[in-house]
Amino acid sequence: MNEWFSAGYPLVYSLFPYLTIKELGKWRQTSTCSYTSGYVGDWFQYVQRCYRVRKCAKCGSIRSWLKTEWCSLCESWVCVDHLERCGNCNRVYCSQCVSYCER
Repeated sequence: MNEWFSAGYPLVYSLFPYLTIKELGKWRQTSTCSYTSGYVGDWFQYVQRCYRVRKCAKCGSIRSWLKTEWCSLCESWVCVDHLERCGNCNRVYCSQCVSYCER
């Protein structure tokens, strides 16, 4: 796999469209030319095309869409770890917005 067609084009570039993210990661870990990548651009946008992920607005971690919720007060996606129930209206908001309830 580490054979080169020319000075700037290894054989594995031809296979990148057919490999999964996990297979690409394994290749990067074991390859002698792992600094090369067939994808140029924003890594997060590349991952979003393959998987349904979101970035938490509070801590910045990347989570599955199943592990994030929409906070209607700050209008952002947050991890389920940051959610709390409001004592006044019994609705669920993020930990920063729970004290700014509309009631």
